Amino acid sequence: SSFIFSFYEKGFVMKRPPGIPSLIQALLVSAPLLLAAPVAAQSSNATISQIGNGSTLATDQSQAAGATILVEQIGEAMRANIVQRDGAHKATVRMQGEEQSVEAVQAGSGLNRIEVDVAGGFNMVSADQFAEAGGSNIALLSQNGIGNHALIAQQAAVGQNYLSLAQNGNDNVAALSQNGGDNQMDLTQNGDANTANLTQDGVGLILGIIQNGGASTTVTQTGPGGGGG
Repeated sequence: SSFIFSFYEKGFVMKRPPGIPSLIQALLVSAPLLLAAPVAAQSSNATISQIGNGSTLATDQSQAAGATILVEQIGEAMRANIVQRDGAHKATVRMQGEEQSVEAVQAGSGLNRIEVDVAGGFNMVSADQFAEAGGSNIALLSQNGIGNHALIAQQAAVGQNYLSLAQNGNDNVAALSQNGGDNQMDLTQNGDANTANLTQDGVGLILGIIQNGGASTTVTQTGPGGGGG
């Protein structure tokens, strides 16, 4: 199963929907512009680059044995929605100025890695990663200025969960969750309103957090081993 968080006025509710989150599913059905159609399982690949104006992207690489997606959107409205189900995932998303938002789901089997680099604007990221037994989730994220948010979830029964998020400036928020074996989470919120709410459930729990600004942290660790700093 997968985790998603719903965010409402800096309150967080964790849900467990069966399969792909309905929000992502709805976006894929209703998106006005599909720049990359679903690709055949054995050869999945998508490279998109947009500069300026309306931006938007929705892609679904259904069985995704080969996977990979690289998205780069540089200015204005932006948005991206990426779903890559099973097999060799890799999504690198970079977006720069104005009303960004990124959403990703990358299901099971093997290494599940996503990198997001968002610059100034209204920000928001929401990633949902799931790795089957033996697979690992890795998320490396950066948000730089104004709206922020984040909300990421990782679940790996046996493999590693690793998550690194840096939010630099303005309204921040976060809400990060890891569930499974060998969990490590690093969060930096540097400047302005902050808030966090971090959850780790499993074994090998390691957590590091730095906050400068409004701050407010809640940490929940459940399992035989945990640490923080």
